[in-house]
Amino acid sequence: MKFYHITEEPIKIYGLAVMDREKRQFWRVTPEIMEALPQYEFLGKRAVPLSGSAGADIYVGKGKEATFLGYIAPKEHMMEEVTVEKMFVKRAEMDADFYNFGFSGSARGEMEFAEYIAALPEIGLFVYDYDHNAPTSGHLEQTHERFFQRVRQAHPDVPIIMLSRPDTDGDEGSVGGD
Repeated sequence: MKFYHITEEPIKIYGLAVMDREKRQFWRVTPEIMEALPQYEFLGKRAVPLSGSAGADIYVGKGKEATFLGYIAPKEHMMEEVTVEKMFVKRAEMDADFYNFGFSGSARGEMEFAEYIAALPEIGLFVYDYDHNAPTSGHLEQTHERFFQRVRQAHPDVPIIMLSRPDTDGDEGSVGGD
């Protein structure tokens, strides 16, 4: 059996803007975006569920041919380092990077975040869904197309998928309901 630290080869961590093992910083967004949009600081530094902040999906293979092997995580959140064991069969390399900018109802189509996403290199697909977080339909009118156009300008050939969630809370005065 061989033990790997989460930052050791052949393990690759995807979806992080900041990864500093010594400082214990594994953040989804940069300090600059957290300064520009302080509402993202808490969730930008960590994902809420254990599966996002301390666990990992394990894939083997390359690109679309990658195969999901399983999931690994400690049994509970803790600040100190822990060892988690699970046996997987090592085969090929992994190369399917992704970013998760889901912020539990905080994302509202801010142009600063559109700029941040526009600056990301080599995007293969962009999926966005913040309409349910919008306080009003007017807010969506002011932000949705501008956000889309900024990302489209930076990545003209990238497929963009816009998801929508209907308002199911019964409050007709708002678009979202977080």
